Amino acid sequence: MIKLWLTLLSVISCNAEDFSTATSSSDNAVGEGDLAAASIIAEGMNYEGDPIVLKEPPGENFSLYKKINSEWQARVVTTAEGSHELNGTTRRERVTINSLVAQRQNVQSVSQISRLRRPAFIRRQPGQNPSRQRESFTQANRGILDILLAIDNSGSMSNVIAQVRSNLSSLLTNIGNSDWQIAMVKSDPPSTCAVEGRITSKSSNYAAAYRRLLTFNLEGGSEHMLKKVRWALQGKRGTQCDGSWLRRGSTVAVIVVSDEPHQCPDSSVCSLSAYRSFVNAFGRNLRTYGFTAWGPSRAIFDRHGSITGSYSSTLQEISANIQVSLKDIFTLKATPDGNSMTVQVSNTAVPSCSSTKTSGCYKVVRAAGGSALQFVGYTPPRDASIDVDYTYGGVAFETEWRLPYDPLPEVETMTVTVTKTDGTSSTLVRGTDYHLNGRVLRVVAERVVPQGATLRVDYLENKALQTSFSLNDATGRVHVSGATLVPDSVRVKISDGNGKTIKTLSRGFSFDGTTLTFTDSSQVPTAGISGTTLAQKFTIAYNYRHGKKTSYSFVEHDERLPDSTLSCHNETQNNRVDCDDSADTVTFSDASQFAVGDVVVINERLLQQGNNFSLLGTGWLDDEAVELELPGKGSCTIPSSSIVTEMVMLETMTTAECAFMQYLQPNEKQMVDYTYRVYAPEAADFLAMDKGFFTDHYGKYKFEYWEVVVNGTRTNKFTVEDYDVILDQEVDLGKNAKVGVAVYLYHAL
Repeated sequence: MIKLWLTLLSVISCNAEDFSTATSSSDNAVGEGDLAAASIIAEGMNYEGDPIVLKEPPGENFSLYKKINSEWQARVVTTAEGSHELNGTTRRERVTINSLVAQRQNVQSVSQISRLRRPAFIRRQPGQNPSRQRESFTQANRGILDILLAIDNSGSMSNVIAQVRSNLSSLLTNIGNSDWQIAMVKSDPPSTCAVEGRITSKSSNYAAAYRRLLTFNLEGGSEHMLKKVRWALQGKRGTQCDGSWLRRGSTVAVIVVSDEPHQCPDSSVCSLSAYRSFVNAFGRNLRTYGFTAWGPSRAIFDRHGSITGSYSSTLQEISANIQVSLKDIFTLKATPDGNSMTVQVSNTAVPSCSSTKTSGCYKVVRAAGGSALQFVGYTPPRDASIDVDYTYGGVAFETEWRLPYDPLPEVETMTVTVTKTDGTSSTLVRGTDYHLNGRVLRVVAERVVPQGATLRVDYLENKALQTSFSLNDATGRVHVSGATLVPDSVRVKISDGNGKTIKTLSRGFSFDGTTLTFTDSSQVPTAGISGTTLAQKFTIAYNYRHGKKTSYSFVEHDERLPDSTLSCHNETQNNRVDCDDSADTVTFSDASQFAVGDVVVINERLLQQGNNFSLLGTGWLDDEAVELELPGKGSCTIPSSSIVTEMVMLETMTTAECAFMQYLQPNEKQMVDYTYRVYAPEAADFLAMDKGFFTDHYGKYKFEYWEVVVNGTRTNKFTVEDYDVILDQEVDLGKNAKVGVAVYLYHAL
């Protein structure tokens, strides 16, 4: 709590002792008898004696003579700064972590895997003669297609329109045989809605007509493209634009071309959601495509191409996407055998698709309940006849089989035996009677495995060698608490299945005391083969150190200094290390924070080195912090807990609060700059009453009422002594307090 003296500097010629007594004692305060007696004094007469101080505002029998006001507002008036010379506060020592005595550890032998033999039995099935099938189809008429080009005809579109003008053939790639027509609507003028041009598939020299349609003068720049599209398709109220150019039953394709972002003057007409709703309610197949500079708005397009670059490939994709009723797939009555099918369209042969022929060809695909003929990159024209000829139901004699597991590629690990229906058997020779490609075994001729014969294949599974081995108690590894491997001490001894040593390795593997992993594939022990050949084994020997030394003496100093603190840092791994001290010994409490060979730096922080200093300037500090800056090293904040009145007490700080001080060595001098904020002036210096006023008007009033307001709230927790207002200790002003004092002077009616 703060005891605040509010000095009222207005001096009056009154008895201070009587005044003080009147405000602090209820016996001398105005009572009912006094008020009654006072009321008989007429207004304007002189009063004798000192004024009477009221505890509460008077009633109707009193008349206000004068009112005196005074206010005070706390505020920050300045930022103070200064410099101070510090002594060195830290000394260091570097300690290299070592470990206890190394010991030798041996791990019992560990075996590589053994591969199992996997016999496979295959019976040769008889063949079956195929049946012949001929089928004919007639291509359906192409549907009716109405195309609307919505062109941005602003001044920047010259090159873009030229691209569209020169790529009619790309657009007609997949729809050239349809009953198509092309119309156009331009972005300007913005109020028009009629379409321009009517080029159809029946137009004479329609290519030239298309070029003329797309040759026009460029105009303004109101690119309201989706609005113009809707007007052209459904009409515009109050105009002759009614969409009557569209033909009944047609599929409609819209291609928008604009180099400006999507613009929509009326969200109910051409926002993206409004346009999607329009498409869904249009009542026929309507697809929208675009070559635009639109961003997220282009999500409305079924296909979209860049406004820059070549349009040819994208127009071909659009053409493929909008083709309507012309079929390119025909359901077959049976599934053809192998490559037995031939296809003719209007008496012209069509090739089958292969690795070298991927377009303009046909292939057989699965269909519901059977198979179908599908043309790829080609659609037969309308009314074309399609004739197919193929065989089905034939089963050829088998000549190859797929094994259920990957076999070892070595010749000696596989045996292939053929048993004929008469019970005789023979062993096949690899490379002569059969070939092996991965899992696929193929005989060179049908005679090798006659019809009805049984083929037995005995082989070893190509199971991957184990390259990583996790060691446990079963292998004989001894668990040592805190054990640490000695670098380059590990040795791996490889032996055959009978224990004979083959080689000893010092590299080509990694080992962390728990898991051995071979990193050099040429050193991995070989597998066993079904018990006939034993798997190779290995043993491990390595040195370890038991634990780490965690207690060290200050070898560079005779003794620890009083009032100091320690901080420790692992310089090798750049992490903090927990440490404590007793006498001249430093102890590390957590050995996991460093490894053998790490360097730990011990910082001893000396606290009482004459580095306490007084702040410059005057004023009210309150609980403000002080900013310190060591030139070239850094800055930090001194908390208020380290400031006593105007004295900075560095001995109360920890190293973490001002880490840059660790750069100072013992007895080293360094100037430190500091800044802080000062709250001023005191309320007693700032709240002044004109005591001359009381003197000048003495005898013209008889009663005084004092009112004190703190932060907008009236309080009675004060006393008045010699015209000083003294707040009670429980009134806490704070840094930004506002205090007001009003004195009301009354005389009786």
